[in-house]
Amino acid sequence: MPRTRAFDPPSLALQGLLLLTLWGMPAALLPAGLGPGLRYLTLSLLRYVLLGAALAREHGRWSGFYLTRRNLRPALSDGLVFALAFVPVAWLYARATLGGVYWLPPGELPATLAAALLLAALPEEVAYRGLFLGSLARMGAPVWAQIAVTSGLFAVQHVRYLLRGDPLTFTLVAAFGVVAAAMTLRRCNLAGAVLAHAAMNTLIFVFIGGRVSSL
Repeated sequence: MPRTRAFDPPSLALQGLLLLTLWGMPAALLPAGLGPGLRYLTLSLLRYVLLGAALAREHGRWSGFYLTRRNLRPALSDGLVFALAFVPVAWLYARATLGGVYWLPPGELPATLAAALLLAALPEEVAYRGLFLGSLARMGAPVWAQIAVTSGLFAVQHVRYLLRGDPLTFTLVAAFGVVAAAMTLRRCNLAGAVLAHAAMNTLIFVFIGGRVSSL
């Protein structure tokens, strides 16, 4: 088994580049003619490339980043419980932001779920609650610092909501970062946070009718 390295500069450099990509920094380097959809897909692809590079660097140590079969079923159960508990929260969120519930057309549900999982939940959870959280643990940071730092970085990615005058969405996202980190540390498994994240995004879109402009 590869020797664990408490401080690995190449790995941390890749994670730093990944963080900048998650925050959308490379967007300024993309051609101005790219539409919003292509711009977002390009950034998503870049995130996956950097995720792959970081995980390749850490090959053989993935369990230290909570990418493991250990406690898989309990972790998935946690994610499912969160999803069920979030149903009334998503309903209230729609009422608070749009003044009512606007149902997502059933035919759009598969694409919405796929996008929530592949474009948001999976890359963001592997980054924040996997690589970043695991690196802090490996360097000996206390649990409270692991949760605070990763949740803070996750909140910074979504600070655009606060800048748009939408503190409700920002607070919801920031709170989820804390919950997802605690969930991951509890089971030492990332699967529950991924499931919870995908469920949260999907449920919000179900109740706001997929109105992206409202986000």
